[in-house]
Amino acid sequence: MVNFSRGPIAQRLSLNIYHVDEKPHIVLKPEQCKDCEFQSCIYICPAGCFELVDSAIVFSYEGCLECGSCLLVCGNQGLEWNYPRGGKGISYQQG
Repeated sequence: MVNFSRGPIAQRLSLNIYHVDEKPHIVLKPEQCKDCEFQSCIYICPAGCFELVDSAIVFSYEGCLECGSCLLVCGNQGLEWNYPRGGKGISYQQG
């Protein structure tokens, strides 16, 4: 019988495989981010890839889930979002 119980999010995310590309698929535009009133990307990203460092938003693409949440909530068009190049990015594993 298959066990469909779900563990903590950190445990489930650890099953994924990341093929990190040296070319980021998301690029922040600091001039737009600086003027952003809400900085929603920091709070919406399920992987916690956005953070506030010295009053500036910093993005770490290495753990990105490629969900597009940041693109949806960015009201200032402060980022350029593309899919990773072929063979790169996240590979989801069922667990």
